[in-house]
Amino acid sequence: SCSPGFAPSLMAYVLPRVMKEAPLCSIEHVSISDNPLSVLMSGDIDLLIGRAVGLPPQAHYSDLKAGKRCILLRKDHPLCEMAQKKELTVKDLTDFRRVSLSSGRKQDWLSPDDEIFSGRNKNSNIFFKTDRPDMAWQAMTKSDLFLICTTGSAATACTLYPQLTTLPLPHRLHSKAPKMAIIWSDLHHNNPAHKWFRNLFLEWAKETVS
Repeated sequence: SCSPGFAPSLMAYVLPRVMKEAPLCSIEHVSISDNPLSVLMSGDIDLLIGRAVGLPPQAHYSDLKAGKRCILLRKDHPLCEMAQKKELTVKDLTDFRRVSLSSGRKQDWLSPDDEIFSGRNKNSNIFFKTDRPDMAWQAMTKSDLFLICTTGSAATACTLYPQLTTLPLPHRLHSKAPKMAIIWSDLHHNNPAHKWFRNLFLEWAKETVS
């Protein structure tokens, strides 16, 4: 199971590697509404991608390096024209409505736009919440909504939807996304197949440019 923000990386890198190197395998992605750590520790899932927060002693984890965040939006969005004339500000962003990738889960699942806006009204310009990246991307191709996401996710989106492009975040906003980790239980720690599978994620992290 993984957070919505990580799903594009899973689809773009890990799945093709598994199909090529282990063609007899199959993968099931599970969306968990509550307490994913309990599901992991019970053995109902093999691997969890989230924040390494409040882990029990029987859990193992490896950090995935934090990615950079950017603005993803339609090529003819008004913000693109504004960005050609001046450096965008936080106010420029809050003047437009946005999409938020959110699963509604607790602290171990953070949206890519989390912790970058401050104040009581930090979420006031969110128009659409979804835990499906493809739905967020499609929404932006037909509207002036924008999304704050990681650069890796944005690259996948722009490949699938040529109408989309990216802009850098205003300097006042934090560019680094929350650090994620792959987490697994002691049940599978010494399993060779499991070790191979989780190493795919670590290899992907090494190959990506932060």
